[in-house]
Amino acid sequence: MALAAESGLRLDLDIFDKAEGVRINLWMGIGMLVLGLLFLLWLRLNPPKPPEPAPDDDLPPGH
Repeated sequence: MALAAESGLRLDLDIFDKAEGVRINLWMGIGMLVLGLLFLLWLRLNPPKPPEPAPDDDLPPGH
């Protein structure tokens, strides 16, 4: 994780020039962070329902 953070903080002018002046890694990282937070909010507001138990049709009555 430290290597990923270090490479994101380092300014490499060649990559910056290829992206026509846009810090694409920064914007993509921010976008992924926002998307992840939206998924967490969605999970919080609409939690998944537990699965219903399957009926035990193969058991004889009374068991």
